[in-house]
Amino acid sequence: MTFRLSIFFIALIAIFGQFQSSKAQSEGNDTKPKIPLYYLGLYGAYNRTVHTADFRELPGFPNCCQQFTSASGNGFALGGLVEFELMPFLTLQTRLGYSTLGADFSVGQWIGNTPISVNGRDTTTPIMVNHFLGSSISTLSIEPTVAIKFLGGLRSRVGLNFGYLMTSTFSQSETLITPDNAVFYGTGKSIRNEGSGDIPDRNSFQLNGVMGISYELPIGKGALIEPDIRYQLPFTNISGVTWKAGALQIGAALKFPIYPTPDIRIIHDTVYHRDTNVIAVIGLDKGSITKVRSAVDVTIKHEENIDRYTTTISEEYRKEIPRNSRFELSLTAVGIEKNGDRQPQPTIRIEETETEESFPLLPYIFFIDGDANLIETDVNRLQSDRTAHFSEDNLPRNTLEIYKDLLNIVGSRLTKNPQSSLTLTGTNNTLGGDKTTPNLSRSRAESVQKYLESVWNISPDRFNIATQNLPHNAANNMNEDGQAENRRVEISSNDMDILKPVVLKEIVRTANPPYVEITPKILSDSGVASWNLNVQQNGQKLRYYKGSGQPTIQRWDILEQPLPLVETPVRIQLEATDVLGVKKTKDTSLAVKQLTIKKKRVELKNDKRIERFSLIVFDYNSATITKPNQRILEEVKHRIQPNSVVTIAGYADRTGEQSYNQELTTRRCVEVQKFLGIADNRVTLIAKGKTELLYDNTTSQGRNYSRTVQVTIETPVQ
Repeated sequence: MTFRLSIFFIALIAIFGQFQSSKAQSEGNDTKPKIPLYYLGLYGAYNRTVHTADFRELPGFPNCCQQFTSASGNGFALGGLVEFELMPFLTLQTRLGYSTLGADFSVGQWIGNTPISVNGRDTTTPIMVNHFLGSSISTLSIEPTVAIKFLGGLRSRVGLNFGYLMTSTFSQSETLITPDNAVFYGTGKSIRNEGSGDIPDRNSFQLNGVMGISYELPIGKGALIEPDIRYQLPFTNISGVTWKAGALQIGAALKFPIYPTPDIRIIHDTVYHRDTNVIAVIGLDKGSITKVRSAVDVTIKHEENIDRYTTTISEEYRKEIPRNSRFELSLTAVGIEKNGDRQPQPTIRIEETETEESFPLLPYIFFIDGDANLIETDVNRLQSDRTAHFSEDNLPRNTLEIYKDLLNIVGSRLTKNPQSSLTLTGTNNTLGGDKTTPNLSRSRAESVQKYLESVWNISPDRFNIATQNLPHNAANNMNEDGQAENRRVEISSNDMDILKPVVLKEIVRTANPPYVEITPKILSDSGVASWNLNVQQNGQKLRYYKGSGQPTIQRWDILEQPLPLVETPVRIQLEATDVLGVKKTKDTSLAVKQLTIKKKRVELKNDKRIERFSLIVFDYNSATITKPNQRILEEVKHRIQPNSVVTIAGYADRTGEQSYNQELTTRRCVEVQKFLGIADNRVTLIAKGKTELLYDNTTSQGRNYSRTVQVTIETPVQ
């Protein structure tokens, strides 16, 4: 089918070309022929592929064929070309195109005494088989050739074809031909040695010799159609075996001439119409004239060998003359107190205070519904080789982050206290997945034990496992928050040091005022191109702001790093550049006073030590001080000095009504005051209720930690 279409296409082009040739000759009698610089064109051809070979099988693909020697097939070629005339009788043509070169080998062979099955009966007899090896090959090639003209438009051509294999695949099979209705023994099939894929060991780059003959036919306006016959003689194998693919091409090329620019005399006439507007411009050093609009109308008159262009240009110009421009900077710095009071040109006071904070441990591990997997909880898990690097001193000063390391804190303390033991009490909320999962309370307790044994190497005989449904001090099991809190493992110990609070010490810096509001202002008639605001002390950059146009007010949080560390003034500099390129600066400075702990104690300033304790955790809906909290309060009692100032603040979680929570937190604060034995005139009680939630109440641990009383002790240091 491909061959027939190609022949029909070529014949049609040839007939059309002959008709156009006659027409072109009649037209050419009236004009002097032009000589083109070169030709550009397209070509198409039918490929009769010719494969020569000498191999039995392709590497890696078994085949019983005695030898593959030759094959043929059909394909096509198409692409573009460029052609130059080197001499009147000699041309150089280069083609860039795509070509298909596939062909199918088919070899028949008699094989004697071969076991087969005929109609289900096994026998041994001579058979006829057909060995088939088909290929699909295409190339992208460049083909330079030279052609010699003779006998009018007839040309002989020779050259080279450099090709790159775009596709090179094959398929093979061995088919049993005779006897009829037979299959190969043991397979039930009449085909064997099937295989397909990329041709192994392919040579991607192909080199072919090219020879051919063609005939040029003019088709009008200098264009040519050139039917031709070419043969590609292959020099390289397709793969690692002896296998070459050549082709006999029958086709035609369509070529279009590219002519040099004709030698025509061009005459230009130009007529101008100009208007000028005068404008005074701020900051201009000297006057200038600028074209702002231009309209062009061109008329062309053609004469013999002369093209006359008449251009009418209408232009509008702007003449700019100098006018003085204002460019002024101002800079103010105002201190902002926590209550919003403003202090012009403040002195920055940075004070160090020693603080010690006690972070209580919530001895509960909360699980998801119907599950005992520790991975699904919020606790951090270590690899056993990382336990040696764990230290409470490195924990963050954050209650919920410390809670995440609860098991690691307990594991670390158990290794340091080998006589201590744990009781792990697993519970469930008796609803949903907790109700339907067997032995869930025990599984939860054992998952905690397994972690401490495998990661922290705690001996199994140091654990007691207890199980029950709802905890002894259960949360309200009628709402989702309470149900989530009742799915837990409770940790208790015979040694109160195992679950004692984590105590972290820190030097806290405070700034007065805490913020400085910097207001840069720029007055510029010409406009602000750019500005920057630099805050520095002793050459160290503390803050840097920049922008374009009018600057905005900047709020400097003094305690954000980097912060002033010495008592030399802080210098604030505004630098601005207007659109005219003029640059100006404006400076101001703020005094700095550093009150370090060392300095306050040497100079006997008003230094103080701040200690914070949290009682964790009051049971749900309770103001009773538990034994662990009593131990914390005993420590608090020892820390209170006659000159100490004590603040007791009570908090609740989001559960319940605000009025009830307010009353509950008040009772908790009073109970703590009674235990500490502090007179009313030495203590401040603050009952927050749930107006201020200390922690994220969407988590069980966040709600438990929110049911707390915090005790703050401020003691002057003498």
